[in-house]
Amino acid sequence: MTEEMQAAEKISLPQRSESEIRAFLEERVRAVRETLQRESGSLYPAPRLIAVTKTVGPEMILPLKELGVEEIAENRVQVLEEKLPAIGSANFRIHLIGRLQRNKVKYIIKKYK
Repeated sequence: MTEEMQAAEKISLPQRSESEIRAFLEERVRAVRETLQRESGSLYPAPRLIAVTKTVGPEMILPLKELGVEEIAENRVQVLEEKLPAIGSANFRIHLIGRLQRNKVKYIIKKYK
């Protein structure tokens, strides 16, 4: 496990029950959606919500699907690959944030289409 994954585990509400995590996520997703809707105005559709998951573990990511979040984003290929076995069945659309290093392209092309 990378240092980043270990750090993510520390801040991903480890002492909280599943119901507490879900309640926390429900409130955050609701608040973000309300802000997106309000700020986009009635003339435009609300922007898509993409949850950035770079500092959290699968226990914080999986409930997002049940809350209607269809897209997630990571900034490191290695961290994404560590999380995928746990979240793969949820069928999120996955985005990479930032620059993709040349030596990581081969991993992305082979595994993700």
